[in-house]
Amino acid sequence: MKISKIVATLPGTLDADTVYLVRVDTGFDIFATDNTGTVAYAHNAVLSKVSGITGATKVSNIVGISQAAYDALGAPDPGTLYLITD
Repeated sequence: MKISKIVATLPGTLDADTVYLVRVDTGFDIFATDNTGTVAYAHNAVLSKVSGITGATKVSNIVGISQAAYDALGAPDPGTLYLITD
């Protein structure tokens, strides 16, 4: 397994069995290629791209929660997307 340094974009020709760190704003997205280097799979994470969107907030967490539990939170986390489940 090879790990590539942070790059601006995935290269046109991928290396096999490689993890790529692709720069996004002040962070990075993670991609891993298969053993042939023909497919790059994205890391299963919340990807929140707010660049260029005035007033947008990054979402770093997604939770399912009941309405009663949500109401009891007091101050919801602005970086969490709450899905009411009932």
